[in-house]
Amino acid sequence: PHEYWKDRLLKFRAAGLNTVQTYSPWNLHEETPGHWDFETGFLNLKGFLQAAKEADMFVVYRPGPYICAEWEMGGYPAWFLRDPHIRLRSNYKPYMEAVGRYFTKVLSLIDEYQFTKGGPVIAMQFENEFGGIHNADDKEYFQFMRTTIESHGFKELLINCDSGMNAANAMKTALPGILETDNFNSDSLKNLNALRKAQPNKPLHVTEFWPGWFDKWSEKGHHRMDVNRFEKEVTDVLFNANSSINFYMFFGGTNFGFMNGDRVVTSYDYDAPLSETGNYTAKYWKTKELVEKFVKERGLPQLLIPKPPEYLKPKAYGKVKVVDYLSLEDVLSKIKPIVTEKPTHMELLNLGDNHGQHFGFINYRLTNLQKFKHLKLTGGVSDRAIILIDHKEVVTIETNKDYELNVTDSQFANTTTHTLDIIVENMGRVNGGAEMNSARKGLNGDVTIDGKIGSHFETFPIELKQQFVQQMHELKGKPFVEGIKSPSLYRLSLDIKES
Repeated sequence: PHEYWKDRLLKFRAAGLNTVQTYSPWNLHEETPGHWDFETGFLNLKGFLQAAKEADMFVVYRPGPYICAEWEMGGYPAWFLRDPHIRLRSNYKPYMEAVGRYFTKVLSLIDEYQFTKGGPVIAMQFENEFGGIHNADDKEYFQFMRTTIESHGFKELLINCDSGMNAANAMKTALPGILETDNFNSDSLKNLNALRKAQPNKPLHVTEFWPGWFDKWSEKGHHRMDVNRFEKEVTDVLFNANSSINFYMFFGGTNFGFMNGDRVVTSYDYDAPLSETGNYTAKYWKTKELVEKFVKERGLPQLLIPKPPEYLKPKAYGKVKVVDYLSLEDVLSKIKPIVTEKPTHMELLNLGDNHGQHFGFINYRLTNLQKFKHLKLTGGVSDRAIILIDHKEVVTIETNKDYELNVTDSQFANTTTHTLDIIVENMGRVNGGAEMNSARKGLNGDVTIDGKIGSHFETFPIELKQQFVQQMHELKGKPFVEGIKSPSLYRLSLDIKES
């Protein structure tokens, strides 16, 4: 959050760092086509660049269009998925036209912050790990990206990063004047020596040195790198390879809301030198030690290094209390359903001007059913679904293969007709690879009941946007009781006393 920018940047400087690297997530800056937001909260691009300038730090800017970052769809807006032929990160004309509009907006905002104009931005990355994922011979796409950036007056260094040995291999796509950089957390000398051989007479730079890793749901434990290995690899980069280094992440923070990539957990701690809460770790102090040693041994200018800010310790505020709740029916009563003949992916719903549903949940409903014995979902779901019969949960599934369910009479209510609900959760779109082109969410095929394909679905998009959440907040909830057997929204309270 933007409230922490000053604190985190000061901690960067106190470690001896002189540059901060940052992304712009296109999918939040242009959530719907043509509607821009570069001002709200942490989306305030100029605000961040100004904060970096005031902290006396340079900036390496990574606006995408593809950022990876374990971020929802690698930063791409989900409205791209309305195009059945979409080919992201290619010379596909509709894609390049959209990139052109995005870069026109972004570059107009950062223009005054270029280093040559007295600002902090010293470099910009226009592609990310392209060589390891695609056929690295798409020079038309690369040339388009470069021409677009330079035509808007960007004068600083342009970089392109790849992972490990892919950085050296990617030189076959390289364009004159572009600095190829590397990403890794092991075999530092091997990777950098290969890059030096492929790109002689140019400086070495590690765009992403990974001090840890991200975590995914269902994995056991938190990915970590011990401080001794960290010290060895960083020493190889700085002292033995004479390369500059960026720590990805030095501070990772949190994946708020629905912004995580496919099944990436909410925490983006990354075992970074600064923890998710901004606390100092052993890696922070080791980084500070190594930077000070490097500056001294190489006879570099002594920069004014501030004292590390005091860390505000966390406090225990007691228990969170459940106040009341809204049932699924309460929630759906405030959403106008869209009737579709067949199950439709959330991105393809018509919710506005050329955009569908991007995040959250989607509820598919069939009503006026007779009792049935067998249910089949062709193609499974993307990503996770709760199946309810007569408003009671029957099963939760997570599969993209055909799924079949046998149903007993006891699972139906004592009514003359019955209702089937299938609530599908978007757990985050894949954040890399060609799979992004087809990362649509919802039911992936037909719903078959006792051999008959269902039709005329009432489809409820549950996006949980701020306006909708506020609307739910204003509703009167039901008193909370234990043992609720269907999805619900809960209101909780926490008493935080000033101190």
